[in-house]
Amino acid sequence: GVGLSGDDPAAVMQRARRALVWGGLTDVADRAWSQLTSPPPTPTLVVIGEVKRGKSSLVNALLAHPGVSPVDVEIATSAFIRFVPATDANVAGGTTLLFAGGRRQTIDYAGLADWVTTGGRHVTDPTIDELPIGAEVVVPNTFLPRLVIVDTPGVGGLNPNHLRLATTAAANATILLMTCDATAPITGPELSFLAAVSADVDSVLIAVTKIDKNLRHWRSIVDENRRLLRQHAPRFADVPIVGISSLQAAAALKMDAGERRQAALRD
Repeated sequence: GVGLSGDDPAAVMQRARRALVWGGLTDVADRAWSQLTSPPPTPTLVVIGEVKRGKSSLVNALLAHPGVSPVDVEIATSAFIRFVPATDANVAGGTTLLFAGGRRQTIDYAGLADWVTTGGRHVTDPTIDELPIGAEVVVPNTFLPRLVIVDTPGVGGLNPNHLRLATTAAANATILLMTCDATAPITGPELSFLAAVSADVDSVLIAVTKIDKNLRHWRSIVDENRRLLRQHAPRFADVPIVGISSLQAAAALKMDAGERRQAALRD
């Protein structure tokens, strides 16, 4: 027998692997060993939403780096931005353009907007043969140090290009976060978009943004959103819906470290 009781787990795995190989199941042994010894995949949060829903401002708040994802300009249809944690191999600020087919091109972070915004210098240059489908930026994250956060383009209604790109970015999502506005209930196109891009995602959250613009009534918007989800998208009837003010979060991030700052961030 293999003898599992009381043994060191690593020793048990090694003996099980040898037994599989001895039985002629080398491929099975290699796959099992790889699954047991490979590090778990990095969790990924993909943020989706209509234009002007505060999506990029929320991404910046989650990253604790106001302004790192372009806010004042509409993200181009051709690019999402993936923010990855800093490691020994990935230096903070490192920026890479991602092209179809897997090609990567390192650029200076200062030039990112030229490639990924609708008014960007390279985006509007007719002599540029190929635009990136996305970009990757290395950002140290105090609050979520192990989380990859993807800022997708605004969907612009049911723009097929935006929908396709957001679906691509969400394909490996651990959590899908949809941003809605605190001043109006979730719309039919937003419900349809949510269903379309989250078919293969188990965890979904909805953020009702800009609650600072509707302090008195944003909770009633949340209640209406819940009703609409139950009626039109029952799969999402019980997903968490959270009120968010990225403006207040950005102000809190500028405070000196301490209990007052932590309390402001919690609020």
